[in-house]
Formats: sequence, C-alpha cells, structure tokens
Amino acid sequence: LNNEIDIHLKQPDNNKFVTLKSNYWDMVSKLLPVWERELAEYEERKRHERENNIQDV
Repeated sequence: LNNEIDIHLKQPDNNKFVTLKSNYWDMVSKLLPVWERELAEYEERKRHERENNIQDV
C-alpha cells in the first residue's frame, strides 16, 4: 500500500483532488442549512418535552 501511495504522489497532479475538494464543499454548502434547520427543530422539540415533563410533576 505504501508503494502505491508513493507512486500516486509522484504522478503529476491531474486535478482529481481539486475536483473532489470542490464537490465536497459544494455538498457541505448545500446541506448545512438543512442540517441547521433540523437541529433547531430537534432542540425545540426537546425544549417542549422538558417543559411538559416539568409541568407533569
């Protein structure tokens, strides 16, 4: 495996890494707002559950 890695590192850059990195950040930028919205909804549900549990006592 180390030999294969060394061979790939010695080859000229063919922009695969640049493309991979670009695609990764594109995906993150599209999914981050979705994740933030779902996190806010989850935290709101948990807050309501805690409030309801306190009122039940």
